[in-house]
Amino acid sequence: MAAKPTGRGPGACPCRHGDDLRSGLDPDITLDNALWQLDRVAAAWAKKTGSTNEKEVHDKIEQLVRDKSHSPLGGLVGVPLVNVLEINLALRDRYQKAAEGVK
Repeated sequence: MAAKPTGRGPGACPCRHGDDLRSGLDPDITLDNALWQLDRVAAAWAKKTGSTNEKEVHDKIEQLVRDKSHSPLGGLVGVPLVNVLEINLALRDRYQKAAEGVK
């Protein structure tokens, strides 16, 4: 898979890497940012678990990310967010046992 460009323009990362004013301790990223990383994350989990169906892993992780997204103040302000720690724990719960069997 080709690396996705960062910066501005088509295919650019929807995140604000270095110019963000947050401390880096915020556990949330935007849903767009999470979906931008989805191909890489799904490929890594498919490889780690020995899955031959990367698309299925991709689709399951995408559904998990969408299900766990939330919007500030019930969607009245801001953009949908995803708690990275919550997603990582859910992925570990779902795939870790399969990954341990692949070694």
